[in-house]
Amino acid sequence: MRSYRDILVSPVGAFITLAGVARLTWGIEALALIVHVEEAADSFAAAGLAVGALGVTSAALAPVRGRLIDRRGRAALVAMTVAVAAVIAAIALTPAAGPGALSYVLLAGLAGIVAPPFSAWTRSGLAHRLGGQRLQLAYTVDNVFEESAFVVGPMLAGALIAIASAGAALVFAAALGLIAGLLLAYAHWAVVWAPPRREPEPGRGGEINRPLLLAIASLGGVGWALGCIEVAVPAFAKAEGAVATAGVAFAALSAGGVIGALIYGARSWQAPASRRYVALLAGLALGTAALALPSSIAALVAVAAAAGLALTPAFVTNSILIEQLSLGSPTAAAFSGTSTAVNGAVAVAAPVAGVLVEGSGTDAAFLAGGAGLSLAALAALALPSTSPSPAAGPESIAEAATVSESRGT
Repeated sequence: MRSYRDILVSPVGAFITLAGVARLTWGIEALALIVHVEEAADSFAAAGLAVGALGVTSAALAPVRGRLIDRRGRAALVAMTVAVAAVIAAIALTPAAGPGALSYVLLAGLAGIVAPPFSAWTRSGLAHRLGGQRLQLAYTVDNVFEESAFVVGPMLAGALIAIASAGAALVFAAALGLIAGLLLAYAHWAVVWAPPRREPEPGRGGEINRPLLLAIASLGGVGWALGCIEVAVPAFAKAEGAVATAGVAFAALSAGGVIGALIYGARSWQAPASRRYVALLAGLALGTAALALPSSIAALVAVAAAAGLALTPAFVTNSILIEQLSLGSPTAAAFSGTSTAVNGAVAVAAPVAGVLVEGSGTDAAFLAGGAGLSLAALAALALPSTSPSPAAGPESIAEAATVSESRGT
């Protein structure tokens, strides 16, 4: 694990860590929004609509926000950071109004529209300045931080709700996101790793070629599986008379992903990234389908942890593919497209899984999740067998930061 320590104590480590703190707000907001709207409007339906509005607008407009980052750079990041902090704070302070607490639904939808693409900002910046094994390690650390945000964030939200209120948790998330986002934009040690501004180039087809589009779209299979799991796991836990243990299964899935990523990212691979990606999707498909086998919560948790071993490595490898398949260094718009693919598929899969659970039980939903991932793995076979790109650019992370400083980026 020395290689990870080298990343974390280097200048790029501070950049990745700060981006991880910024994304921690996502995990806090998700739980706090549900609790706050339900308490204020006395309606779980209103809470669901608010969360749905946030998710749909965030996913649908992710590439647009990524394109703004590419064109306007820091100005776009700052504008979105300030705007989303203001909207989240407004949700915490606005009283319920209208049928179904319409004010909360509208504000949540607006929050999704202006949500800053911290992951796209970070990964396009890393890809611009690192290459080869160093880039794989950096992507791994960044994905681990992102995965951890959805474990630590809800725990922190729960503590804030218990100590103060859900509204206070939302205000805290808004303040934390604002501070972290502004530091990403203005702190000298973060600015040197920021992605470059890009002007539109005629004839580049929006910088998204067919193999790149396939790599981005294939993550929809992962989103489909996650949507099925998100519905089927609580239903399984309820049937076992232990609804609260659903959270343990989700945590096991995330923990498996973190462990798998740390092992995967530290290794220097000879196989092309496209073939590794297909293998990871196939392994995750098998793990998702295998969730239909357990007959107890304990067994479900164990299988979820095993399935998770391929989850985060799949995201890491997808980032590598985006870097390899892009025309030039990858854009923030390309990385933002993965958010649309994953979250859009989750939104489609969740109601389908609900119907399957109601009609045929949780096994059908888990098997459907595995089947969707299998289709994504088959589609990914069409990706070109590109060899891992050579370590481009500076010979060390420290040198990369020095070069970035000299460019004034």
